[in-house]
Amino acid sequence: MFRRQLCRGSSPPPPVARRLPPRKNKHKVEVIVERTKTGYAAHAALLGLFTEGNTVTEVKTRMVEATNEHYQHEGLVYTADDVELLPDLAQFFDFYRAINPDALAIRIGMSAKLLALLVSGNRKPTPQQASQILKGLQDFGRELASLEPL
Repeated sequence: MFRRQLCRGSSPPPPVARRLPPRKNKHKVEVIVERTKTGYAAHAALLGLFTEGNTVTEVKTRMVEATNEHYQHEGLVYTADDVELLPDLAQFFDFYRAINPDALAIRIGMSAKLLALLVSGNRKPTPQQASQILKGLQDFGRELASLEPL
């Protein structure tokens, strides 16, 4: 066994810093998005991250940057595909009070009772349910935008 001999008056070498091996498995980062008077706000509660932006795209870009900074020490790199945006449905329907959840439920083929639970915040939507609701809202928005004055 090799031993390093110290000269008189010399101090031992500094300990070598142990580095943790980088995580090999990334997980999807769930980000709750809210509509605000000035744009959008988003938070990833499990990571303690928050950001704001004028558009949803800007919020997602900023959240990817914040997530990469958060996991920098682990050597992980996140992309937009790793960040899943989920709407805060209760806040959304409160912000857009003109949208009737019961009528939307019929339009998208979802139980009105289920949508009411999701909108009230008493139940968290699955990614599939959130996608179904957002697609229905987007389709409705496109239909409204295509209306022409008579």
